[in-house]
Amino acid sequence: MGHKSLPHTLDLKMFTKKGEYYCGRIPLSTMKRLSNFLANDNGFVQVSLFCGYDLTEFAFVKIEIETQVQFICQRCLQLFTMPIKSKSYLSPTRHDNEAKDLPDSYEPVMIQDNCIGVKDMVEDELILNIPSIPKHKQLDCKVLLEDENEKTADMHRKRPFAQLKKHFKGNDV
Repeated sequence: MGHKSLPHTLDLKMFTKKGEYYCGRIPLSTMKRLSNFLANDNGFVQVSLFCGYDLTEFAFVKIEIETQVQFICQRCLQLFTMPIKSKSYLSPTRHDNEAKDLPDSYEPVMIQDNCIGVKDMVEDELILNIPSIPKHKQLDCKVLLEDENEKTADMHRKRPFAQLKKHFKGNDV
């Protein structure tokens, strides 16, 4: 099984029983939907695809992606780099009914004219792997958050309504 360069589209008619392996790089700058989430679109995503049929005759695409992307931390508003590494198993479907019949180990990917756009498939996988609120790891962030235990201890030390207690002594409240 030889390695082939990434095609622009995967044609389902070309899937073989022995499987096909593709690898290559795609510039992040070509992924317009993804770039809306990033601080910049510099760099590439390394992609590996394996296409074939499983033992139950389901066509599948094993997609592995790896890249480094930059976000603005939503805690300190500073630039930070986050690695993304993912592996997914997709199965091409033409409509929702086919997707319902897929084994649990596969995610559906909708196709048109027996083809899957490779760049769009990779972009979808990247978008699914980015955090909804990008931020540094807490230890790396310039904004230090108070430890939860300290907050709880402070709440017990500072009892703002403790003085009201003496006004209600003897009254059943």
